[in-house]
Amino acid sequence: MVKPTLCLILGVLLCTAGEARAARDAGSIRLRARAQVAGERITLGDLGRLEGEAVEFDGIDLGMAPEAGSTRRISGASILARLQDAGLDEERIGYSIPSSVRVRRAHQEIHPEEIRFHIEKSALDWLEAGDAIESIESPVRLRVPLGDYAIRVRTPRAVGRHAHEADIEIEQEGQVVARGEARLRISSRRPVVVARRAVARGVMLTEEDILVEKREVRGLPSSVLHHPDEVLGRLASVSLSPGAVLTARKIEVPLLVERGDLVRVAIENGGMRLTVPAEALDSAGLGERVRLINPTSGREFSAEVIAHGKARVHY
Repeated sequence: MVKPTLCLILGVLLCTAGEARAARDAGSIRLRARAQVAGERITLGDLGRLEGEAVEFDGIDLGMAPEAGSTRRISGASILARLQDAGLDEERIGYSIPSSVRVRRAHQEIHPEEIRFHIEKSALDWLEAGDAIESIESPVRLRVPLGDYAIRVRTPRAVGRHAHEADIEIEQEGQVVARGEARLRISSRRPVVVARRAVARGVMLTEEDILVEKREVRGLPSSVLHHPDEVLGRLASVSLSPGAVLTARKIEVPLLVERGDLVRVAIENGGMRLTVPAEALDSAGLGERVRLINPTSGREFSAEVIAHGKARVHY
């Protein structure tokens, strides 16, 4: 009688174990210690394989993904806790979860040459006439998430006489996903007035003495002269050699009125014109204003010098 009873008990135990195994075979979760994601959020399905009824947990959100090319570590305990909160039935679904999972964000790299191309293209919008980009130091390869992207180049800001910096922004779906800076060196060629021939100090400059050339203004003083009208009729305040760039310090306005001179002043008011004599209280050159005094009334006023010994007042 013992043997049939033992067989019966063993049969019951085997049946129970089979039922338990069948119940746990309703689904399984097998996570890897290392995983890679492409999107901005990490889901359970990104970390391994889910089968059977476990598939319903595929979309469990485990938080933000790291930046493109970077990693984030998630503890196995926190993953299990999220599963339990989501209703995991451990009697029906088996699982294998590492103590921690290292998640890397998939990425693509933007080559500096591509960035330089976009800088040169955008330069058409902000370079001034005569300017040219001499060199571009673009940022190292920028890492961005997978997918289409657009490169935006902001108008460069000056950080030196000829050095500029431009902000680079990489956009995906209207959002900036990466930033960098490019350093530019910009050459500036501008028309400048130069001496055509040797000119002695004190000589009045004429068209035969000067010419206009395009020169790199880097290294030139800020007082460099760009138009012949700024030079013609002025005196050379120093001796000029051929090719010398003219600056405000190298020329001076000839005095057409000197202190104490009797000046004929044309007073204009509408269609009326009256000429009166006045005494100069200052010295001045062409186009400059000079203080005068009416010898009859003793009234002081100012006028614009228009020729030797002549000035003009507008009312």
